[in-house]
Amino acid sequence: MTTTRVPASGWRSLLFGVAVSYLAHAGWEVAQMSLYVSPIAKGFVPILVHCGLKAAGGDLLLMGILYLMLALTFRSWKWSLEGDSFRHPATWVLTPAVGALLAISFELWAVYVDHRWVYAASMPLVPVLAVGLTPVLQMVLVPLLVLMVLRPPVR
Repeated sequence: MTTTRVPASGWRSLLFGVAVSYLAHAGWEVAQMSLYVSPIAKGFVPILVHCGLKAAGGDLLLMGILYLMLALTFRSWKWSLEGDSFRHPATWVLTPAVGALLAISFELWAVYVDHRWVYAASMPLVPVLAVGLTPVLQMVLVPLLVLMVLRPPVR
């Protein structure tokens, strides 16, 4: 049995992607806080801690699912190190489509089943589904941003 090792630069690339993902999701969470009814104490530090935990606990989990989906698609755990995967349309079509489905599923469960949070009246809703538009856009746009950051230079 042969094992393929990820080169040190591969681990750095993956960790960089996780860091970019975390910072982008945490920033998005802070930006959309006013669209939720929140029992969080007002103030920069409590909001930053709350949003940082949401980004680490939920958003990075969904990003991991997206990474695994692409690993299965390309039959390689190291797909993000291979330039061909970034030139393949599946990367750019599946990522936002599955990201939107994950976000919609999670929002439906969190808002209407588990009652984890409540939308403020200012939250724009996805028609028919009645889930927040901004969390759905978050799982469409942030993963695409991360892909763009991770994409190797075009030669």
